[in-house]
Amino acid sequence: MDGMARDGGLASRVSAGGGRRQWSAAQKAAIVAESYATGVRVSEVAARHGVNESLVFTWRRQARTLQTMEASEKANEELRSPPASFVPVLLCDDAAADQRQQRVAGSIEIAVADVSIRVTAGVDAATLAMVLAAVRGVG
Repeated sequence: MDGMARDGGLASRVSAGGGRRQWSAAQKAAIVAESYATGVRVSEVAARHGVNESLVFTWRRQARTLQTMEASEKANEELRSPPASFVPVLLCDDAAADQRQQRVAGSIEIAVADVSIRVTAGVDAATLAMVLAAVRGVG
């Protein structure tokens, strides 16, 4: 047997033992994609491939769920590694600020809420990002 049974002009896949048919992910994806084509009925696609219409709808739902999960994973990844962004900088002319600047040459001071963070040259960007995220969460 060549794996195909023909009845009434419809080709359907059957296993050699007469059990359930196995569809690869690529085959399912192709059938689902075909079922979304403009002007095509799911029942026609199902009949063309020798599967029950409800199975095509199940595969479509699974594909949507997979896409949603992948989008969610991507969003979570973006949250774990936030993009670099610009923050407002306030320049002040008071004497205390001048003294602090002279004490630590090549550093900046970041004020977030009521917290002040001094950053010196060569600070690890990932560490600074974690510190700022923590301060923002507290403030």
